[in-house]
Amino acid sequence: MKHIKQFKVYESVDFEKKWIDVQGEFDVFQLMELIVFKYGHILTDSEIEISEYEDDYNPDHIYDSIRYELENLNIFNEFLTNYEQYSIEKDEADPFHWRNRKKIQDALHKGLDDLNNNQ
Repeated sequence: MKHIKQFKVYESVDFEKKWIDVQGEFDVFQLMELIVFKYGHILTDSEIEISEYEDDYNPDHIYDSIRYELENLNIFNEFLTNYEQYSIEKDEADPFHWRNRKKIQDALHKGLDDLNNNQ
């Protein structure tokens, strides 16, 4: 039983590091956009706080609010595990992002190759 408790401590340290990485990679607005893209408007308290303090806000307070809401919805660990993939999915869904243009270009080339092979 003692080993299980130690494992959970290490697991939480890993998630703490990932949360710090998320804060370094995304500003508050980008993080909210990613969460809204993946889950919809589930963080109502954080959205209200951002809109109330849009010009003058403490980002650390908003990050804490986002984390608190994600933990209460029991998706904090899942989000931290998959946030990089979610970011890629969000980029690919944006018609002006290079990932989306590359995906379309690859599909076009595959279609032309299939057309040439069928002749």
